[in-house]
Amino acid sequence: RRLPAELPSPPIFRKVNPADAPVLVLVLSSPTMPLSTTNDYAEQVFAQQISQIPGVAQVLIFGQQKYAVRIEADPDAAAARGLTLNDVRTSVIAANSSAPVGRLRGENQNLTLKASGELRKAEDFESIVVAWRNGAPVRLNEIARIYDAVEDDQIAAWKGDERGIALAVFRQSDANTVQVVDAIREKLPLYQSQLPPSITASVLNDRSISVRESVADVGETLAISIILVVLVIFLFLKSFSATMIPSLALPVSLIGTCGFMYLFGYSINNISLLAITLAVGFVVDDAIVMLENIVRHIEEGMKPFDAALKGSSEIGFTIISITLSLVAVFIPVLLMGGIVGRVFREFATTISCAILVSGFVSLTLTPMLCARMLKPMDHHTKPNLFWRIVDGIIDGVTNAYRITLDVVLRWRLLMLGATFLTFGLTIWTFMWIPKGFFPIEDTGFISGSTESASDTAFQAMAERQKEISRIIRQDPAVDYITTSVGMGGTNQGSINIALKPKRERSPVTEVIARLRRSTASVPGINAVFQPVQNLNLNGGRSSRAPYQYTLQASDLQGLYNIAPAMLLKMQALPQLRDTTSDLKISNPEMRIDIDREKAAAFGLTSEQIRTALYNAYGSRQISTIFTQSADYQVILETGHSFQDDPTALTRVFIRAGAGGGGASAPLIPLEQVATISRSVGPLWINRQSQQPAVTLSFNTAPGTSIGEAVEAIRRVEAEINMPGSISTNFTGS
Repeated sequence: RRLPAELPSPPIFRKVNPADAPVLVLVLSSPTMPLSTTNDYAEQVFAQQISQIPGVAQVLIFGQQKYAVRIEADPDAAAARGLTLNDVRTSVIAANSSAPVGRLRGENQNLTLKASGELRKAEDFESIVVAWRNGAPVRLNEIARIYDAVEDDQIAAWKGDERGIALAVFRQSDANTVQVVDAIREKLPLYQSQLPPSITASVLNDRSISVRESVADVGETLAISIILVVLVIFLFLKSFSATMIPSLALPVSLIGTCGFMYLFGYSINNISLLAITLAVGFVVDDAIVMLENIVRHIEEGMKPFDAALKGSSEIGFTIISITLSLVAVFIPVLLMGGIVGRVFREFATTISCAILVSGFVSLTLTPMLCARMLKPMDHHTKPNLFWRIVDGIIDGVTNAYRITLDVVLRWRLLMLGATFLTFGLTIWTFMWIPKGFFPIEDTGFISGSTESASDTAFQAMAERQKEISRIIRQDPAVDYITTSVGMGGTNQGSINIALKPKRERSPVTEVIARLRRSTASVPGINAVFQPVQNLNLNGGRSSRAPYQYTLQASDLQGLYNIAPAMLLKMQALPQLRDTTSDLKISNPEMRIDIDREKAAAFGLTSEQIRTALYNAYGSRQISTIFTQSADYQVILETGHSFQDDPTALTRVFIRAGAGGGGASAPLIPLEQVATISRSVGPLWINRQSQQPAVTLSFNTAPGTSIGEAVEAIRRVEAEINMPGSISTNFTGS
């Protein structure tokens, strides 16, 4: 009940991370059909059906061009006929009726009544009679221009330089990116079959590609590590049968680990594959220790079966102690809290399960294989060339180790000093090395945002955005881009950049630095770029840069005073890049101060004056066109020439008298009851915990860690004497 009566649409609650990037972008375009028709297919075919796919959180439409009828009234022409825009509004509402009219109920037949009161197209509205003057009707097309248009003509989206409708698909926080994308791609042929031939649907910004490539890279690393482990075992054991024993323990341990992963609800991802890759070296250790002890007894003359029994009984406690000590290393990681704990808990659990399974395999499978696969040792067999080469290399390494060990033992005090020096150097190096939470991931996608001055018109912003798009497309590393303008305001835009494969381009950080330099040449617009990350930890909010510095206080004026000064200081820091603020306190305004006494003398209220202004400048929805598949708005506004001229405010008329007076009541110009002046003021102010808050977004300069950036910002706080009433905090990845 507290919401404004003229709220365009009800509030929406979505279970989605607002800072997350879409997992897939679809662009619908047509060289022949109007954008409003393409938008209908995007909304009613693609967006609605994709939203029903499991794992999809929401589908946002960028550059939405939903059909609407626009009525551009001429206030001067209306005033010449003794009419106001409110008269136009009420006449359109009365003419476009969709109220039910009932039915005829007879003894033998029922008939539904259908009256032709609904208007569907712009031409249907032209003949509406607004009023009668001197016995003649004043029709709507005499005082207004009526045409087929779109609801919001202040937003647009492009694929390259072609206009289109972009659908950004966001996944649920617990959904698997690859599964969601695969499910959408599986349904795409069905969706495309419902489109006219002239509309093409392009699949862009597929985030699952980088995930698949990462998993494939880790899988390749896992295969290489397994091959190297088996090769090293063979080189030292010099026996194919002996090599097979720990080699068989390796897949058995990994299969058992995957079984535990399934029980815990884990998936095959970069974290779990990293744990399995590292576990390859651990799972063969126990088997090698067991194998070595059994082989030692065989070399002493025992039969393989007896050697397996004796060797396993001797080394069993050692295997258990080794296994538990390795698992103990990962217990702190397993119990770690916060974001780091959430990220690495799966890693610690997976590698701990691998170690425990390998210990069990070493106590059971390995001795059994030794008893069956190993042969009694024949000491009279002459070693072949391969054995002699390997033994020579091993003997050489052993001799080198013995010589260096003798030297170390001879200079004990010197080596002890070197130990302490190394320890101190390690501590100093740890403190000196730049620190960060996660490394920058090259997923092949870059997100960008553009912003102009807060008073920039849509057309001017669109032209600058096109120039930015043209420059970006010329970069040799860019494959394709999609852009949009108007989603956050007419002075703001967004850019989604897809890069070419890694082998054909430079790293993403170099591409961003190059784009930053090239786009800086476009005047009147600021472009900020950041790589799209698979893991976003920026406080659950979207921003123009990966890090946020938030100032919060109950004193709004205090924030107005401190935040701009803090922004200037941060922009001057060499450790920071792309520093911006969400505080807009210099937004140009036309201030209308109502003289309540004069208004009352004419029988006017503030509500009537505000309604007249809203009719003229608010793109007001005054009626609705209902169809079988959707509903469309009828929008009332003044012509563009009237809106472009600030002095035209003086020609806004309100009918005198409470409630709008009668048809014969005089028309009062706005300037008689209000003072019109130019000023600047805040565009909006964010709130956190019910307190005003200002967020400054920033990126770090190349070679600068986030820790160094935070220290530099803290020094700036001391320089400007940050008041104690203002609290600050940092968020970001």
